[in-house]
Formats: sequence, structure tokens, C-alpha cells
Amino acid sequence: MSPTDDEVRAARQVLERDRLLFAEGPVVVFRWVNAPGWPVESVSTNVEQVFGHPADAFVEGRVAYADTIHPEDLERVTTEVTAHGQSGVAHFEQEYRIVHREGGVRWLRDHTQAIRDATGNLTHFQGYVLDATEWRATATTLREREQQLADTRRIESLGRLAGGVAHDFNNLLTAIGGHLDLLAVHLTADHPGRASLATARRTVHRGAALTSQLLAVSRRQHLAPRAVEVNRAIRETLDLLSPLLGDHVRVALALGTRPAVARVDPTQLQQVLMNLTLNARDAMPNGGTLQIATRSDRQFVTITVSDTGVGMESAVAARIFEPFYSTREGGTGLGLATVQGIVEQSHGSLRVQSTPGQGTSIEVDLPATIADPTPSNPPPPVRARSARILLVEDHADIRELMIDVLTGEGHEVVGASNVGAALEATTRFALELLITDVSMPGGGGVELLASLDASGWRGPVLFVSGHVRELQLPLGPKRQLLRKPFGVDRLLRHVSALLEP
Repeated sequence: MSPTDDEVRAARQVLERDRLLFAEGPVVVFRWVNAPGWPVESVSTNVEQVFGHPADAFVEGRVAYADTIHPEDLERVTTEVTAHGQSGVAHFEQEYRIVHREGGVRWLRDHTQAIRDATGNLTHFQGYVLDATEWRATATTLREREQQLADTRRIESLGRLAGGVAHDFNNLLTAIGGHLDLLAVHLTADHPGRASLATARRTVHRGAALTSQLLAVSRRQHLAPRAVEVNRAIRETLDLLSPLLGDHVRVALALGTRPAVARVDPTQLQQVLMNLTLNARDAMPNGGTLQIATRSDRQFVTITVSDTGVGMESAVAARIFEPFYSTREGGTGLGLATVQGIVEQSHGSLRVQSTPGQGTSIEVDLPATIADPTPSNPPPPVRARSARILLVEDHADIRELMIDVLTGEGHEVVGASNVGAALEATTRFALELLITDVSMPGGGGVELLASLDASGWRGPVLFVSGHVRELQLPLGPKRQLLRKPFGVDRLLRHVSALLEP
């Protein structure tokens, strides 16, 4: 049974009142027929603000409501409306997109009432739609910022964890690596244990590299930036990696002719180049071309690493620098995260371009500087004059290792495990060089030096630390810092420098 003329007039009066109420707002009031295409029977005059079509285009049948729904959403909306109609509900809500008359896309929030005749047949729909485009954009931005905040907190937590682990782990690596160095001195070149020794030393280096990766991801590793010739660093890195690239990868260099000198930590730059190169290799399982190019200007040195591999969808490319995110089975997800951490700590930036099936290109910008006359390779350690050394280190294995090394070089060494024992030793010991850990239970190297300074002692000091970040240390030509893990050569190099006249 169809609605009576009085019912139709009453409904139209209500809609007329609603049209006046919502004429200038984002809420559009509709009444449309339950028929194919959903012909519009009446609509508020502000419909043109949201849909781009004037009200009379709908009412006169030139535009049906279904014509405005985005093609990708129409099937879903139709299915939902049919399901709600058959369920007998009186009200329902939907979200979907419409296509504006001028081509733009808008999101709507639809609040609909099902109108039925006396027999229960569904004859009309009426209700209102709200332009939710800006609301959704704001909500999306809010979710992205919440995700960024969560990522930042995760990185900070990782940093705190890595910093704590690094201290203890670096102590262990120092003790292991130092004893391996001593063992190497006593083994002849043809000794059968040489191969095992080499494997153990490589393992120590990998452990140090893993700690460095975690610290790089969390932006907490120590950097020692200096002027680095980038083109030379690239060639040296490729020489190291050549056996790992395989015959199926062709390497092409397009290094700029202008001087490409960046201010960066050379060890960390090598880490960046290795990670980018190996990542490009993994993207070409069936072979291809790996190209490394450079260009420079007064501000930046740009390194571009490109491959002709599988490429990535934009959604994947947006996540490749996330810690622990990997598209490769068995991957740690730390390689590119490490790259980002190092580059950002070096005051540089990264850009990624990738197309599925056409490869990937990653650009790294690093601050440019002028050439550094300092030689990149330090001279071998020179045997220092014999001296009386006070060694303060709470880690027994490291203390004993360093005593063995230093006494083997002819020095007289007194060891102490804390500040109190160290100060007591100075009362009976004519101290010429202080070697002290920065952080120890009950007080560290800074507190010990303050006490010695107060007593008038002004000798050279070698601070030793496995912490990521130290307090403000009083460093200078005769007050140096040795970071853990370190090898025997580095220890002796510092001692020699500090004992020079």
C-alpha cells in the first residue's frame, strides 16, 4: 500500500523545514526511493556544496543517488543497504566515498532511516549525510602522529636497552679480544690453532658490529666525524665486498669528478655503504646491475646506490627504515635502520625511489667539508718509555688483561678496582700515568681525577669507557679517551702518545 497524499505532503513539509535548517551546513538531508539507482525525491538545497550537483538535478531525475557513489564503494554500499532493508532495522549508518561533480573525492557519513508502508514493504529511505572528508583527514593525521610517537618511544626504549647492554657487552668483548691479541703474539704463523684464533677474532668483531648497529638504530652510538674522501671510501668498501656480491651482480661506478669530501665518521660511512650495497645485492636474486654514483656541491655530498632488482610497492618503501622490519626471510631488519640512524646522527638525510620490477634507488646526503690533511691510517704504535702507571678498572678480567699488556711493555703497573683503593695507592706510588675507567661503583674516573688534581698531581690521564655517552670529560692532548671494546694496539698507541715528552 502506497503512502497517502497527506502522508507525502507531511513528509515534504518536514523535509522543507530540514532544508531550511541545514541550508548552509555540511549536513545534507535526503529522501530517496527504494528503486534501482535510488532516485531522489527531495534533498536540502546545500547538496551542491557537498556533491557539486544542484538540488533540482537530483529531484528531476538527471542524477540518481547511486550515480554519485564512488565506483569502488558502490557494490559494498548496495550490499549493506539490501542487508539492512531485509533485516527490518529502522536506522543504520554507513561510511563511503562519493565523486564530486568536478572530480574530487569526498567521504560521507550516512545516517539513514528505512521507510515502510503499512504492509512492511520498504518504499523509501530518508536521513542525512555528513561530509566527513576533513574529519577523516584529521583522524588519519592523528593516527600517523600517534604511530610516530609510538615509534619514537620504541626507539628510545631500544636506545636505553642498547646503551645498558653495550656497556656490559663491550667489557666482555674487550676482555675476549685483548686475550686473543695476546694469544696471537705467541702462536707461530703455521700453528694449527691460527684458524680457530682468526674465527674467534672475527666473532668478536661481529659482536662489536652488532652492538654498534643497535646503538645506531637508537641514535646513541658515538661518532668521530672527520673529513672523508667519499669516492675513495666507496672503492675501498667495494674491494672488501667483492667476494660477497657474486658473479651475477655487475658493479657500475659513476663517481663525480669534483672533490667529494664529507664530514662523517669513516667507520660508520663504511657501515652505511656496506648495508646499502648488500641490500641492493639481495634485491637482485637473479642478477642485475648495482650502480654507485656520487655528486657534490658546497653543502652536501650525495651518494646514490641503485639496483635493477625487484623493486618495492610504495607501502613497503615507506617502512624499509623501520627497525626489525624486513621483507627478506631470515633478515634482522636492522641493516637499513642502521643506515638511517647513522645518516641522521651525521646531520644528513635519505631519499628512496622504487618501482616494482624496475629496481630501487637510495640517495644519501652527507654534509660536505674541505679535505683533511690528517692521514687516514694512524702510524703503528711506538714503544713508549717505561713509566709507573696506576690502572683503575672494576672489571677484573679487563684489569688483569691491561696489566699483562702494560707490564709486558716494561711499565710498572699498580691495579685498583675502585676510587678508594686508587687513592690509597697514590700515597705509596710516584704516579706518572693514570688509566681509569669512567664509570665504576662508588665513583668513577672524573671523581678520582678531581681528587688527584686537588692534591696537585697534573700527569697524563687515559679515560676508558664502555658507556655510550660519558659525562663532560676534561679531554685534551694529555687527557684522552679510549673506548671499549679496544685491542692491544689501540691501548699501546694511547699510552705512547700520553708518555711522549
